[in-house]
Amino acid sequence: MDKKFILFFLLLTSATNSFAHLSSGEDKIIEPYLVDFGYSPKNLNTIEPTFLNFNLVNETTKTPILYSSVWISISNVNNKNQNLFSAILYPEVGNSNLQILFQKGGNYNITAQFRDKKSKKILSTSFKIEVKNKNNNEENIFILFIKKIIQILF
Repeated sequence: MDKKFILFFLLLTSATNSFAHLSSGEDKIIEPYLVDFGYSPKNLNTIEPTFLNFNLVNETTKTPILYSSVWISISNVNNKNQNLFSAILYPEVGNSNLQILFQKGGNYNITAQFRDKKSKKILSTSFKIEVKNKNNNEENIFILFIKKIIQILF
């Protein structure tokens, strides 16, 4: 097996075992829980893929809360809260991850609803993010993708 793949896998596994914050994010306390939401890059835009990460922990002990799924909905606040995306994510090593490429800049609302093994809602909360429009000619998406892979591998 390729050593670079193993290194990439180990980095990915260790990253998902930590709190959700990537380049930026927000912690929201909804007693007795702390919802840890993270995203990358720090300055979200329309030419780089956005990585979203969701984590649920006990507010006081910071121990992970076992949930079976998290329903994610992304809506565009600038466009009458038009729902752009929704999915059910299943946690990997305590976190749920998503990668998305926003087509338009604007203000977005991200709703996360954590559910237990019986699909019963544990909690629901929302986060707001801003995505900037960028001209695709500023930097080629393929070049950005290669840069990200190199950063991850080395």
